[in-house]
Amino acid sequence: MRDQADTATEEWEKLNYDIHTLRYARREVRARWKKILLQLGPPGVTGQC
Repeated sequence: MRDQADTATEEWEKLNYDIHTLRYARREVRARWKKILLQLGPPGVTGQC
């Protein structure tokens, strides 16, 4: 019984870590794109379509 609980806890910890890692990666990608788009400026300002 105790072994099953430990295994389940380890699985949940791994899943929690994976979810946290993916969320962090998405946040980083979003921040990079936001920075790139801010550097490019608003659309239509350069006169190119």
